[in-house]
Amino acid sequence: MIGLSYSLVLVSLLRDAPREDETRATGSAQKVGFVDALVSLFSRGSFILVLTYWALLGLVGWALVGWMPTYLSEHFQLRQGVAGLSATGYMQTAAIVGVLIGGAWADRWSRTNERGRVLVPVVGLCVAAPGIFIAAATPLLPLAIMGLILYGLARAFADSNMMPILCLYQTRATAPPATAC
Repeated sequence: MIGLSYSLVLVSLLRDAPREDETRATGSAQKVGFVDALVSLFSRGSFILVLTYWALLGLVGWALVGWMPTYLSEHFQLRQGVAGLSATGYMQTAAIVGVLIGGAWADRWSRTNERGRVLVPVVGLCVAAPGIFIAAATPLLPLAIMGLILYGLARAFADSNMMPILCLYQTRATAPPATAC
């Protein structure tokens, strides 16, 4: 309910910034067909790479949210409710912090390195993978929870940078460097 309420506030308050480009100057926009847009997207190797990355990341996330409660319940002899809260509650709370850290870090790093926004999710993935290994391999519940927290925190680096990365590379492919998404 909080998320739905927040989304209504955002929809009512956020607007796209006006663009000073040829479309405004001429008053006409070029129509692009759906199939042409798909062909254009899938002809770019970077788009396929990004799509694959986020598809795999989503698949792992789905598996964790779907199966980690059962794993914790069986491995640590927890009741299903406690296992469900332990499997998702700590991880999602850490993800909220991770989104903030990942976004701020990428903003700062991209000022000095044009690939900084892309490298933050890569670092996050390199940190998140051991977190899952720790959660799956330890015989200690507190250590498993710490692994899930590490995963949630670092995995969120990709979440906070997905759209900025897509905008960054879409902009570079279709417009002059000064244009922002």
